[in-house]
Amino acid sequence: MQWLKRYYDMKVGGVENYSVVNIKQSEKNTKSMRVKEEKGKGELEREIGMLNESNKILRRERGFYFNKLRDLEIPLVRHIEKILYATEDDKIVIDDKGNLLITDIYTEDRIA
Repeated sequence: MQWLKRYYDMKVGGVENYSVVNIKQSEKNTKSMRVKEEKGKGELEREIGMLNESNKILRRERGFYFNKLRDLEIPLVRHIEKILYATEDDKIVIDDKGNLLITDIYTEDRIA
């Protein structure tokens, strides 16, 4: 048995200044920390619930604004493609209402 204690003392460093009062005090501190942790868990769960609700609202708003931007993007891309693919012979005009008019300069036929 003594060799086991000696081995433990060598590896762990032994127990110096063993005091029952210090051990009891650390047990009390541990118990009070557990109580604080349990109270903290309730607060954390409430905060997590609030953050989840906020996350749902933000996702819904993100989807709303993404759809608005997508609704703007589709017609704009179509107009840009028409302008980019217009030839030298095409006349590009945007009227007062914002409509894109592409006509052939020779025949005055409307292309788009």
